[in-house]
Amino acid sequence: EGSPKLLRLGILMTIPSRTIQKILQPFQRQEAGLVTELFEGSEQEIQNRMDEGRIDLALTILRPGTKNKTVSLYQEPYSLAIASHHPLAARKIISPTELANEPTIVRSRCEALSETSRFFTDHNVRPRLVYRTAQDERALAMVAAGVGFTTMPDHYRMTGVTRRPMKGYDLSREVGFIQSIHPAGEEKSALLDRFITLTRASPPDMTIGG
Repeated sequence: EGSPKLLRLGILMTIPSRTIQKILQPFQRQEAGLVTELFEGSEQEIQNRMDEGRIDLALTILRPGTKNKTVSLYQEPYSLAIASHHPLAARKIISPTELANEPTIVRSRCEALSETSRFFTDHNVRPRLVYRTAQDERALAMVAAGVGFTTMPDHYRMTGVTRRPMKGYDLSREVGFIQSIHPAGEEKSALLDRFITLTRASPPDMTIGG
């Protein structure tokens, strides 16, 4: 645990694997001998682990009022994910009422799940639930297969899935690093600073086609 080349990183489970890879890969290549320990969890699970001093840094959603030091990386809207072969995929923007009779996939670990449910209820739309999963990549694959639509952060992309905005659905999230309030040694602090600096210099690409 005292190794200066040990990075203990918490990662929010609703951040796509590809995004995490793009963040970690440059630093792993830059830092010879680096060991990265990853802890995956929900916002609260990551915060608990951080409060206990068991992770150095968290890649997660930044909320107003956090007591920890934060570093913003990117803003990301939530939008509709629908099979590319679905007739609605040809639209530039989709109205929630057009989804009234469509099967839907629920991402059970989504941090915006309650707001999304309320959005559909407010529009008197109750899509038919056909699949509930905690695995976002599995949800995306089932969208591509044509099982149903879902809502998710824009970073999630896959061949066969079209991402479209939904009228009136304006949710977004700010993603970045939260630093531990527990004191770190000089070498660990320098390691974290290098990681944050490198990541900020080349944040994940938000212009992925799909």
